[in-house]
This record gives sequence, C-alpha cells and structure tokens, in this order.
Amino acid sequence: DPWYPRVLTHCAPTASTPYSLHGQTNCWLHPDINYIAFPVKTGEVFISTTRAALNMAYQDFTSEYGKTQVLLRLKGEELMGVALKAPLTSYDVIYTLPMLTIKEDKGTGVVTSVPSDAPDDYAALRDVQKKKVVYTCVYNVSILILYPPPLMWVQCHTQTLC
Repeated sequence: DPWYPRVLTHCAPTASTPYSLHGQTNCWLHPDINYIAFPVKTGEVFISTTRAALNMAYQDFTSEYGKTQVLLRLKGEELMGVALKAPLTSYDVIYTLPMLTIKEDKGTGVVTSVPSDAPDDYAALRDVQKKKVVYTCVYNVSILILYPPPLMWVQCHTQTLC
C-alpha cells in the first residue's frame, strides 16, 4: 500500500535567492546522494537528505519535535527525470537533472536551477546538454528533458538593440 500516489510530495529545495525562483528551469539532485521521503505536519511528504530532514524536525516541521519518520529511502539517481511543479515559474513542469557538485551535508541536497541568475546553473545545464549521450544512458533521462524552455523572452520597444 504505497503512500506516494495519495500524498502531495515535495522536493524540498534550499534557495538563497528566493526572488530568482521565477526563472527556475529545472531542479538539481546528486545521483549518488541518499535522500529520504518523510511526512511533515501538513500531511504532505518532503524529499531531502536525512540531515536536512532532521534539521527540519528541529524546526517543528514534523509531528514529533526532533524526529523524522522515514517513508522511503532513495538514491538521487532514482529521482532523475522526475517531473515537478515549481509554483513560481511560468512552466507547467520542470524536471530533475543530475549535478555532481551538490553536497549531502549542505542545504537539503535539492537545488533549484535558475540559469538566468546563476552562472553555475547555466554552466551545469550546458554541460548536461553537451554530454547528453552520457546523461541519457547513465541516468536514463530523456533527451527532451535536457532542453528546458528558453529562459525569457523580452520584447524590445525602442530603436536601440535590446
């Protein structure tokens, strides 16, 4: 009797610049990091590293202060290519992609990707796209997922070049 078809589940990203989340094109996970799914007080399920889940338990996110109930243990590679809804973006769906520089002991292990604002995100996305054969074969990620929509379209209303 799996919990996941019935429960709203969230990857719990850490964002140091929340104002940039409107430009989110994908979500990074480390394929070799261990993640857990755990319930929070609202009845929803969060996915993060064990360390981050424990930190959230001490911030009163869970029903029992300082404790987490592990519903499922996952490797990041099992979550590659998963479709997500990022509420602040204009895209209906974004996808999880692998990023090998994520640390298990920093943040939640889930990283928002905003290539328009973060040079590292832009470089990592371009790297994934250049090595598409590796990523599609090793992580079983569809080639279509590797090419998110354009970052932003701006209409020019002046005579000068935009």
